[in-house]
Amino acid sequence: MAKIGIFSDITIPYFIFLFFLKLTKYQTPLSNFYICSSLRLHMEKKNKSILSFLLPYAIGILVVRLIIDTIIKQFNLGYQGESYGGFLALIIELALIFITIRNFKKFANSGNLKFSEGVRVGVGLLLIVGILFTTYLTLHGKFIDPTYQEKLTQEAAKILSERDPNADTSSLTNTKPNIMVGFFMSLLKYIFIGAFGGIVCTAILKTEK
Repeated sequence: MAKIGIFSDITIPYFIFLFFLKLTKYQTPLSNFYICSSLRLHMEKKNKSILSFLLPYAIGILVVRLIIDTIIKQFNLGYQGESYGGFLALIIELALIFITIRNFKKFANSGNLKFSEGVRVGVGLLLIVGILFTTYLTLHGKFIDPTYQEKLTQEAAKILSERDPNADTSSLTNTKPNIMVGFFMSLLKYIFIGAFGGIVCTAILKTEK
């Protein structure tokens, strides 16, 4: 697999030549434009390569999430099912973050791993998953079963009342869910999981001191 590091063996002498132009009398507006364009194109190529590396892992996590979500909904497991399913999904996501960062280090980054690279991989991976899965949940709640979130809220309020008869559940039952707020809150949750998993896993796998 091609290298995804910032500089490969081929690009090192190439950029040395470009910066030589910038630091000598041969510097011109055209050479400055050429240097900036080359750096921008190189970073765009690098970002596309990282995205193509992360995509299969993100799809794998998405499939797991869809399977868990389908089981919960098909068997009407409700609020308790969502709670246990979410915890199980979290464990799987953290495990796959570790596997993804390890494979990125081994196969795509020549055995090297900087702290910033590992965290970026973790956040990028879960950001892709979050966008795809949250979009699915939004479409499900809007077109397939618009009452699902309302039923979960009522069940949560019932459980809370059973545990504490004096608890005020009006804030749960009287508040109508906002789709866009829910979408962005879910997305932030995935970014946080990706950052947390990336930090922990990179602390174990990083090669820089």
